[in-house]
Amino acid sequence: MNMFQKTITTLALALCCMSSLAQDKQQGPISPEDALELMKTTDNLVILDVREPQYIGKSNYFKGSVRIPWTEMLKRYREVPEGRPVLINCGLGQVAPRAYETLRNKRPDIQILYYIAGAPLFNEYNHWKSRQMK
Repeated sequence: MNMFQKTITTLALALCCMSSLAQDKQQGPISPEDALELMKTTDNLVILDVREPQYIGKSNYFKGSVRIPWTEMLKRYREVPEGRPVLINCGLGQVAPRAYETLRNKRPDIQILYYIAGAPLFNEYNHWKSRQMK
């Protein structure tokens, strides 16, 4: 192999590694602010609320979210729609990581899977969503 071929091979390997790293970035924790932007810009996003019913009030939830309480996740994880990106939320970012791990292990088909690491911005999203529907 000549020097040009070695350089091309090295660049190809580097691009493969970078592509793999970029895919890994489509999973895991994101800040409440980044989650808000993701919700505004991602088509077909499933917002999955994993809080227990007693922790969901009249206004502290995302409009249109799917609700599967964390305690039922092992029985109901198949209910999360296929082929769509998923954003998991709870109330303060403490339960969502557990649901994330369950889905990551049980549903490897979900390519884009995030959870909100912190207190979700319910009011900001719902206000934005209401304006979009007008």
